[in-house]
Amino acid sequence: SAVHIEGKLNDPGAKNEYWSLEIKIPWFSLRECEKDSCYPTHFAPDAGEVWRMDFSRVEYEVDIEGSAYVKRRDPATGETLPEHNWLWAPTGVIDAHMPEMWGYLVFTEKGEEHPLPADDKVKWALRKLYYRQHAFACQHGVFCADAAALLGDEAAEYAVETYITPSMFEGIARFAGETYHIDQDGYVWKGEKY
Repeated sequence: SAVHIEGKLNDPGAKNEYWSLEIKIPWFSLRECEKDSCYPTHFAPDAGEVWRMDFSRVEYEVDIEGSAYVKRRDPATGETLPEHNWLWAPTGVIDAHMPEMWGYLVFTEKGEEHPLPADDKVKWALRKLYYRQHAFACQHGVFCADAAALLGDEAAEYAVETYITPSMFEGIARFAGETYHIDQDGYVWKGEKY
């Protein structure tokens, strides 16, 4: 990795213009491992492959005290003011750890158009089931056994079913001849087996 600072690090008196960061991440570390294997079988993305990605930046309001930056505090409470959060693809809440809300990164050879994954709609229906199941459980103390009560017409569109135990649930949906699942931890997978 390489860092370039047009100015001086942590020096409020310097003429600071900008900074840049270049990092190299091996394709190996960005691939999910296959079930029952700790070694990915595919590395660099192919043309038309679509990944979900987001970038986050956190910034605090600061004051200059002497020759240092100091986080600004609320004058009434003395507490540090909350940070400002920026995301490339905003999630709608203060939480960047929501891959289902990240932007799409489409790999191409020469900038050609590639469609987004057709199964994203069924995965989003299952993700809504996940959020609504947890909201229901917070209010009622148990998960809901009726997917249609949580999803309305969307439950029928994707043949969504939900199975519950006292402490867990699994949602199942069908799309284009495939079966998709989501569990109480938000893990999504395609196929019959976990």
